[in-house]
Amino acid sequence: MNSKDEEILLQLEQKNKAQRRFLIISLLTIILLIIVFVFIFSSNFQSVTKNEIREVTPITKTYDCIGKDKNERFCLDRENAMDMINEIQIKISNLEKKNVNQWGESSFARARETYEIGYRSFQAKKNSKSVEELNLSLNILNTLLKEGDSIFNKGLNLGQKYLIEGKADLSIENFKNAELIDNTDARVIEGLSRAMVYDTIINQLNVAEELISIKKLDQALDVISSAHNLDKKNPIAQKSLENIKNLILDREFSLAINKGQKAIEQSNIEVGVKSFSKALDLKPDSPQAKKGLSEVLLLDKQIRIQNLLEEASFFENQEKWSFAISSYKKILDEDSSIRDAQQGFKRTNLINEFEKKMKLYISNPSRLTTSAIKEDAEDLLIDSSNLINKDRAPEFFSLRNKLKDIIFYADKPRPVRFISDNASILIITGLGKFEPFDDKIFNLKPGKYEIRARKKGYVEKRIEVEINPIENKDIYISCNERI
Repeated sequence: MNSKDEEILLQLEQKNKAQRRFLIISLLTIILLIIVFVFIFSSNFQSVTKNEIREVTPITKTYDCIGKDKNERFCLDRENAMDMINEIQIKISNLEKKNVNQWGESSFARARETYEIGYRSFQAKKNSKSVEELNLSLNILNTLLKEGDSIFNKGLNLGQKYLIEGKADLSIENFKNAELIDNTDARVIEGLSRAMVYDTIINQLNVAEELISIKKLDQALDVISSAHNLDKKNPIAQKSLENIKNLILDREFSLAINKGQKAIEQSNIEVGVKSFSKALDLKPDSPQAKKGLSEVLLLDKQIRIQNLLEEASFFENQEKWSFAISSYKKILDEDSSIRDAQQGFKRTNLINEFEKKMKLYISNPSRLTTSAIKEDAEDLLIDSSNLINKDRAPEFFSLRNKLKDIIFYADKPRPVRFISDNASILIITGLGKFEPFDDKIFNLKPGKYEIRARKKGYVEKRIEVEINPIENKDIYISCNERI
């Protein structure tokens, strides 16, 4: 700290001690007044006139600027000078931070010189003169500060203007002018940074345009992205990035559409669905993509139905009626308007039901001896006659023929061979009693019969037999258990 600053600090410290010294000074003043009073009115109580007092030689006055003389002009000027000194020192520091010597050197030098003169006057206690000179310095400094603000604002505004206009050199120049005043301002830092890479961005975008012209879109995207990363606020780079992304999107969309259409031509459902779905992801509102997906889904449905029709036909040819029914039902579940499926479902259901009934009659042919059951079976033959071509269902028609035979022979006697021991008497329900024999043929109508064998000394043997209308049967019976 220099001597000038020390003197200022001393004066300020005296102010801060005013309260502590006030009582002491007041007390000393009272004592001084008493002494003067005693001195004046002593010495034989001599009377002194006003004229005599005026003739006393004045002495140099010492001002108490902290106490009783604080409102005196001397003290007021000194106080003002001290405030101005502090203000000037702050503004000098601010201007130095703004690099004033690079744009206002002469005025700044004059302000400092005037300040030094004023400061020396202050040291010499020429307070009034000091105030005058310090005020002059302060005015110069204020003018410089305004000039600095003007330089900063002009540099900032012009830098931003030229940056928008794409005049990078002029933008850099003006941003640097602003930077000279304040190199911490975020607007200046950002603007200068953007201006310095502007030409590089434009050069990269020109390269990208050449790549676009030869359809190298992916490479162009890399170049434009690199340019955009240099300055993400650059409107030209932003627009170029949007354009290249749209071009790539259009390319990918067209590829997906073309691939989907080719898949339809080749009946490749999986590829078609995947391709048109991708196209819709790229452009959700695209009528072309929506139509393509609808077409491939319709084709998928048609192929699926056709496959099921072929499957059902295969099962019909194999006379697997329940499987055919299932295939036709799947078709109708998907589209109930398919006429072939409607007819096939009805036909195979009827055949399946008729086949179950025919197998039931065939497995128990004696039931057909009952007239009502026989009539039902005859109706079944009639109803099933035109359901399906004979060549397509040989097993079904074989069952019909078998049932037809059973019906024909249901009420006609059949030769039945009885074999016995030539010692037992046979009693056949409905026919009568027969003497022992070894082997004999009886003509019996289909149905159920009770046959008994009797032999002296033996337990009676009793059996029930069922005569099938179309199958020959040998019956063995004799008494072989002694009483």
